[in-house]
Amino acid sequence: MCYLSRASADVEVWCSKADANEWHTPGWHTRLDGNYGARSTVVFYDWLVQVDNSRDQVVLRGAA
Repeated sequence: MCYLSRASADVEVWCSKADANEWHTPGWHTRLDGNYGARSTVVFYDWLVQVDNSRDQVVLRGAA
């Protein structure tokens, strides 16, 4: 069975939430809303582990 949705997702890794907020301005939301006809939302997640398959690496946040 196939379900169609008007949702899309993107994963971005930022050094800080402040850096992400500098990019995702009210103007950014307005531009996306106009382009796609739906209200854009940004959800922040705190991650502990990042897997980089292209480098065959696992990054643990806070590890030296």
